[in-house]
Amino acid sequence: MTSEVSKLCVGYVISKELLCQADRIQNMQLRASMVHQLLCAYRLTELMTVIEPRLADVDDLRNFHSGDYVDYLESVNGSKDLEKHSDDQLDEYGLGFDCPLVSGILDLARTVAGASLSAARALCERRFDVAINWCGGWHHAQRDGASGFCYVNDAVLAIGELRSTFDRVLYVDLDIHHGDGVENAFLYSSKVFTYSIHHYEDGYFPGTGSIDDVGCGRGRYFCCNVPLKEGANDDTFFKAFDSTISPVLAAFRPDAVVCQCGADGLAGDPLGTFSLTPAGLARCVRRVLAAGRPTLLLGGGGYSAANVARCWAQLTALVLGRRLTPDIPDHPFFMRYGPSFDLELSAGLRKDHNTPAYVQGIVKQVQELPHVNVGTIGHVDHGKTTLTAAITRVLGARRQSEYVPFDQIDRAPEERRRGVTINAAHVQYSSGRRHYAHTDCPGHADYVKNMICGTSQMDGAILVVAANDGQMPQTREHLLLARQIGVDKIVVFVNKADLVDEEVLELVELEMRELLDNFGFDGSATPFVIGSALQALNGGDGELGEPSIWRLVEALDEHVPIPERDRAAPFLMPVESGFTVPGRGTVVVGTLKQGVLKRRVDAELVGFDTRIKTVATDIQVFKKSVPQIEAGEHAGVLLRGVPVSAVKRGMSLTPPGAFDTSNVLWARLYLLERSEGGRSKPITSSYVQQLFCETWTVGCRVMLPPGTEMMLPGDAGRVSLLLPRQMLARRGHHFTLRENGVTVATGVITGVRPPVRVLGVDKLIEVTPEQIDFEPDDSAPIS
Repeated sequence: MTSEVSKLCVGYVISKELLCQADRIQNMQLRASMVHQLLCAYRLTELMTVIEPRLADVDDLRNFHSGDYVDYLESVNGSKDLEKHSDDQLDEYGLGFDCPLVSGILDLARTVAGASLSAARALCERRFDVAINWCGGWHHAQRDGASGFCYVNDAVLAIGELRSTFDRVLYVDLDIHHGDGVENAFLYSSKVFTYSIHHYEDGYFPGTGSIDDVGCGRGRYFCCNVPLKEGANDDTFFKAFDSTISPVLAAFRPDAVVCQCGADGLAGDPLGTFSLTPAGLARCVRRVLAAGRPTLLLGGGGYSAANVARCWAQLTALVLGRRLTPDIPDHPFFMRYGPSFDLELSAGLRKDHNTPAYVQGIVKQVQELPHVNVGTIGHVDHGKTTLTAAITRVLGARRQSEYVPFDQIDRAPEERRRGVTINAAHVQYSSGRRHYAHTDCPGHADYVKNMICGTSQMDGAILVVAANDGQMPQTREHLLLARQIGVDKIVVFVNKADLVDEEVLELVELEMRELLDNFGFDGSATPFVIGSALQALNGGDGELGEPSIWRLVEALDEHVPIPERDRAAPFLMPVESGFTVPGRGTVVVGTLKQGVLKRRVDAELVGFDTRIKTVATDIQVFKKSVPQIEAGEHAGVLLRGVPVSAVKRGMSLTPPGAFDTSNVLWARLYLLERSEGGRSKPITSSYVQQLFCETWTVGCRVMLPPGTEMMLPGDAGRVSLLLPRQMLARRGHHFTLRENGVTVATGVITGVRPPVRVLGVDKLIEVTPEQIDFEPDDSAPIS
């Protein structure tokens, strides 16, 4: 054995009782002892500090496993006649073929769990950089029962223990079988990231671990599965692993790591299908250790005891910075390593069915960050555009964005002349965990229609409030519009904090939280970030400068959920704008609301009584040509044979004939009170104002139901909306009505009826309320 310098302090969990219990596990008899004896033969145990394992309490097991399951294990623990127990009860708790009922079953579970808990506690106490428990790693056990040779999920319990000290824990599973029990335990958690690289094909246990399994709820995208086909060799395995674990480490930034080192992917394993060698797994473990986080190494699967011992001896030597001699030293289990008696293991002749194209496709899908649309809203001159530019500059320094200067965001001549944003502008950046498309919305009251168009594309918003002004008219109006359009997650950036003292900052936050509550947001749960966008833009490294931008981005990651996208529906893209590319044609710009839009597909522009057949000849996302876009992505689409004069904001790009249009809509309407910025007088039937919905705006006549004479400010009720042009409107779309530049009503479309013939907005008075059908269902709420 030769030495490489290791700076790691390593703890090793071992005891006679632990070896005795682990040696009893089905299909792994004496494996634990063989591993330990080989470590002793190479004198590796002399270089580690022993961690004495403590027997887990029954309550420790209940921290994950159900009380019923633990109680059952306790009830049969001392049983001498194992055959008398009901098959139905055994099946209920997963006890059978691969997890047979054995005497002292609870003692076995408590011993194995206690070893991993002891290792985790040693890491929490900062006694070691790396803790090793080769008798652990039983990742299949579920909350309610045993599974796949695993009676207890010690990995889940250890992660729970680590979470008492470390905020974010990464679980890495190298076993050939998917780590289903650990994934299920943390499916909804954003604090534990589960990563598993495994064999995934029909009929292979446990049958889970698809690349599309990415977690649920708050844990969505905190789960990564890398499914490989039969025959994966060292090169294939490491390429897939390294290319996918790197973005996980960069995005999740774990405080501690648990790595399950199952060795059943080694060539020749009786239950395995891969052709890995110990050196191949060592490359993966080396990559995990390079993250420099407190790390717990666990065992796992592996059904050729001699090969498992070969592998884990090499992994232990890797951690300790030692090179092992290829000839296995003499020790009590020496004869079990025949006929070669070599430490090394050959890859075998199994064919690798993972083609380069397949692996590249898996890697590409994993590396694609979830996409979220956000943007800045707020009063004019509160610093929205400065903040947008600052975000791109700060993140651009780490190559997570392309810096877009202030004068490139306010790029129109009139914007530069007046010093205000008129049109919504778009930039992109990556937090490491997500890709953001960011819309900088205008704040000036004259351009609220452009702000409505911008916010209609957002999943969440950054409300910018100047500390020296506090809340202002457009602050309140933008909050109202954002809420009614469907943006329900806000992060507040209190800008210009360098201009006021702490008392003013506290007062601004207090008033803003109250305002958020008044507009239907959760003011107490809304994150507030205090900073100075100008300082950040100028490179200031004080707390109000660049650090405030990183706090803002982290707040977006944590507070704005990743939206569920409907990718199976026909594509639908409301048009935000259109322009001509000389020599190529007309481009329409917008955010795809649903479906998948591919290059060279037939399409149709609909809206304003118009249907124009065309072909999407090219698609660009932030100036890069792409073969397709999915729901949620912002893009420009080049259309064949469409003059730019025919394109209007508010049209929609759809498959030919996929959607109907109409000029008569059913809706629930809320008329704002004067205190909310609305009218002081009631409205009557045939009230005419501008309606804003999605990216379109048209004149609209509000028709009250027969028998309803008027609506008072503060009233909510059902109405019909009559438009001068047929538009693409759908149930659930939110809209606003504005009168003389002020928002006076908000609502939601509850249905669409067949169109009627009108001669224009000035002729709508020819249609009476009696001629318009009213929706019988009055239950649709305004949300």
